[in-house]
Amino acid sequence: MNLCLLQQELNKGLCVNNLKEMARVCYDLAIAEDSPTPFYVLHNILSDIASHWDERPLLTKEAERVEAELLPHIRSVVQGLMNGASKEEIYSRLDTLIIRTAISLK
Repeated sequence: MNLCLLQQELNKGLCVNNLKEMARVCYDLAIAEDSPTPFYVLHNILSDIASHWDERPLLTKEAERVEAELLPHIRSVVQGLMNGASKEEIYSRLDTLIIRTAISLK
């Protein structure tokens, strides 16, 4: 498991099956990495979105809105991890993603 696989999955966009796959990749990375926190947080966010969408019929408009609001922030975290950003920078990006997720799934 590596970040490249996660980035490849992100390029497919957000759909229930892909969200579950990305969550699995993040969980595997959390177990394998020395600093598991970013991966565990990503795992939980991706799992939450998949669960939220899997519970009921999903309108295309809602899926597009959530993807537009969250995908750039998810990519920002993954890109920061790939580029070796500082923990402070990664946590700042995670904070933004967590806030945006809470707002988007409300």
